[in-house]
Amino acid sequence: MLRDSLNSALEIRWTKPLIFALCLAPGLVMAWSWVRFGLGTDIIQVAVRRTGEWTLKLQLLTLAVTPLRRFAGLSNLIQFRRMLGLFAFFYSCLHLFAWKVMHHMPHIGQFSAWNLRLAFVAFVLMIPLAVTSTAGSIQWLGGKRWRMLHSLIYASAILGYVHYCAITESSARPVALGGVLASLLILRLLPIKNS
Repeated sequence: MLRDSLNSALEIRWTKPLIFALCLAPGLVMAWSWVRFGLGTDIIQVAVRRTGEWTLKLQLLTLAVTPLRRFAGLSNLIQFRRMLGLFAFFYSCLHLFAWKVMHHMPHIGQFSAWNLRLAFVAFVLMIPLAVTSTAGSIQWLGGKRWRMLHSLIYASAILGYVHYCAITESSARPVALGGVLASLLILRLLPIKNS
């Protein structure tokens, strides 16, 4: 069966390092751009945009793990959820850092206050998720409370998506990412056991 083959592939020893490398790759590309071209205004603006996009994309990938386990039977995906979530937090930290650098540069347009608040709340909601991402935290909080706390990722992703829509000039990407987010929210609401 295809499902069994995919689950077996997810158990291969090199799969986790491969996923780690794929998650890290966008950050390495941005770091190489900084080393090669310096911290010019254009590079910083690109870094702000890309780190924000990767934060949202990795949040969506993190949210997709549970539906894929439920509906596709890919139970071995659970081992990657923590890594994906922590990389989403990592890119959100880079996004905040790059924005702070850009904010202090001259001739940079200012974002609206409400949009900055949305972004900040989305970031703050990710902090307890990152802090409690260990197995020890699950035991300390208890499974039910831990799951309730980690449902904050939905609020963070929604706020991050609204923030992204407000600043992006493209129309295709927000529509595509919004469709994925809406689908994941709908799937989450379906009353299926063993979530």
